Amino acid sequence: MDHDPMNLNKLLIVDCTPKQNNNNNNDNNNKESFLIKDDGLFQINFSCQLTNNEVCDKVERAFNMAGDIITYALTLNTPIIVDVKFIVMEQDELGGAAPTRYISLLDEEDQVERFYPQALVKQIQPQPPTTYTYAESDISAEFNSLVNWHFPDDHGSIGKDQYDILYTILHEFIHGLGFITSWRGLDKPEKELTPYIVTVSGEPAIDPTELPFNFHGFRETIFDKFIITVDSNGMQNRLSSFANELNQFNTSASQFTDFYNQFQNSPQYDAAKKVLAYSTTKNSLIFMPKGSDSITDDGIMLETKINPFQTGSSISHVDSLIYNVGNSDFLMRRQSVAGASLNSLVTKSHNVTGSAIGPKLLNVLSSLGYTLANNSKSSATKQSIVVIDFTLISLITLCIILITTI
Repeated sequence: MDHDPMNLNKLLIVDCTPKQNNNNNNDNNNKESFLIKDDGLFQINFSCQLTNNEVCDKVERAFNMAGDIITYALTLNTPIIVDVKFIVMEQDELGGAAPTRYISLLDEEDQVERFYPQALVKQIQPQPPTTYTYAESDISAEFNSLVNWHFPDDHGSIGKDQYDILYTILHEFIHGLGFITSWRGLDKPEKELTPYIVTVSGEPAIDPTELPFNFHGFRETIFDKFIITVDSNGMQNRLSSFANELNQFNTSASQFTDFYNQFQNSPQYDAAKKVLAYSTTKNSLIFMPKGSDSITDDGIMLETKINPFQTGSSISHVDSLIYNVGNSDFLMRRQSVAGASLNSLVTKSHNVTGSAIGPKLLNVLSSLGYTLANNSKSSATKQSIVVIDFTLISLITLCIILITTI
């Protein structure tokens, strides 16, 4: 199964006012249980549309384990709230997650407005001016109940045709924290890429063809700020420079078709075509963590081998060949690994951080604005190894054994 773990066409980012959960949403065929872990800094609102309570309990435990892994790596000031549905989806889909809401903030470093995931904005200290309303949840996620999942507390080894649910959940939660690009095509097949189109509400326009159409520029995510381009001659440029060029385009078009025709005939359109070329050429886009200057030592090669471009897969993942199952930063590859447990992948990677969140992924999260926990930072610098035995979590809680190497 070629896993597209972040399908933005299915999980929409919408402008909505917070709503109360409907805890009575039951029907004759499905039994929904709403289970909330409210005793920590990663809270799960869980809806399981299965009649098998035992399976629902195993799924919920896996979600909470993923939250524990994240809170072990990050210092959170405010709880992150995740709305999760375990439902019937298309057979070839594992699941997906995305920020429930983006909030536009001015970057003081370069004076550019970018979209920040709500989960990240809530961690910023001191809090930015509250001219916006938080959605009820920070991350929205769906996972497929039809998949042959292996659970951390299952007896026996993972089967060759099974997928480790904890691996998939953790991967998707990282997308919800902000490992996600704004760049996408305006038409199918993609002829160009642009950041999100900003609507009059200040929200990303996921489907700009919907009326009324009001163009207020293009806007990247905070993840995009740290991406550089590298051409065949080794010349480097910031991806944001292309966004700046695109924002020289202006129009009063009230329909998307008129906007698109004008845009294609504008001088700025060439920048959109160049970004598409970079995004479909191997080793052309690199995430450079804040304060880093060495591509070899610090850069994270992003997924640009897919041609044609795939929204949700291209750019929003690391290169699947470089960060293979033996690499410490395997987690954000776009392809899930059938027949491999998360524990076995961490062991093969010899990850000095001790979990599936590798050292370069920690640098990504830190660059976005999250504060790394002291144990994560010391793990990377002192070469300490943390062995996480997920099979014991179902008995008590997350069991972490620290083995410090000499």
